[in-house]
Amino acid sequence: MTPLVSPYVRPELIFEIDEQLSALGCSAVHVVVGPALVGISWEQPGPVKIEHPELDSYLHAEMIAKRVNALVGIGDNQRSQMVAAWEDQE
Repeated sequence: MTPLVSPYVRPELIFEIDEQLSALGCSAVHVVVGPALVGISWEQPGPVKIEHPELDSYLHAEMIAKRVNALVGIGDNQRSQMVAAWEDQE
């Protein structure tokens, strides 16, 4: 049976990124061009850099973002609203 989760998405990485989010005061993870992961929240005026290993593709980055966001209870709709809010401020 083919695993549904990439072997590149280690549980340890998910928890490391979650810890970074908390330390930075961010609520969710978003994928930007690169691909790269950034922290976002209602309180932040824009994206906050998150330290992570090099990502293979946008899909790889999105899989990580979805897992971290699920862990903290943020869905795609909330994430999209946060991104739209800081894009409107620019």
